[in-house]
Amino acid sequence: MMTMLPELRRAIIKFVPNYFSWDEKTQERYRVQMPQEVTFKIRQFLMAELLGIAVKNEEEMDEAENHLTEAQWSMINGAMLPLQGIGENCFFLNESFAEGQSILSFPTLYDYDFADYQFQEEWRKKDIADYQGKPYHGSLYSTWARLQVDRRFLQLRHLVHAGCLYLQRCG
Repeated sequence: MMTMLPELRRAIIKFVPNYFSWDEKTQERYRVQMPQEVTFKIRQFLMAELLGIAVKNEEEMDEAENHLTEAQWSMINGAMLPLQGIGENCFFLNESFAEGQSILSFPTLYDYDFADYQFQEEWRKKDIADYQGKPYHGSLYSTWARLQVDRRFLQLRHLVHAGCLYLQRCG
């Protein structure tokens, strides 16, 4: 079961009042496609409640985040995770998705990685006139993810080509 801080619960009630009346699937779909303005308002609320940092807009948020310590980043990211992640471990892949897509669009991380490879190859073919293409052998670059394991906030590096997950303890 995911751990949610009371501050996050209050923020959700304030900015997404019907959230806790929705079934689990509806909540999950909302989490992966949450509007940016709602994400900002909730982060703004958590920054004030957890760190005592008040910001008025995105620019002030960016400036404040530039000065956060690793412990403060872990606190904010860990607090946000139950509202961003999916499944019982609140898995959150810290990557961009195409319009209308989310982590829920892919049955497995392999499927996500292969689709990302295909996307990158198509762009290389458009950008480089004599590009020959490379066969898929898994990602050459790792992707960042966040999750809860045994109620602890963790960050991981997802490496398809290595066939393993490297967990880094946070906080």
